[in-house]
Amino acid sequence: PEGGPPLTYATRLGPLEAGFTAFGSATTRSFTQLPNGAYTFDVVARDAAGNIEAAGGMGAPNRRAFTIDAPDLAPSV
Repeated sequence: PEGGPPLTYATRLGPLEAGFTAFGSATTRSFTQLPNGAYTFDVVARDAAGNIEAAGGMGAPNRRAFTIDAPDLAPSV
């Protein structure tokens, strides 16, 4: 964030990933060829002092969960 302390992030895409990735500075992540289904993308932040938001810490201002639905689609030809 601009003007704030540097943050690093750990992410996971449930249910495909059981655990979070290692913390890093990347603010994007790409997935290809996901099987059809519903997914939840979780992001946890860590500040420069090493403070980590508790996983599942609902209500934390920097915690966001997104649900993606990948329906069956006919292939494009």
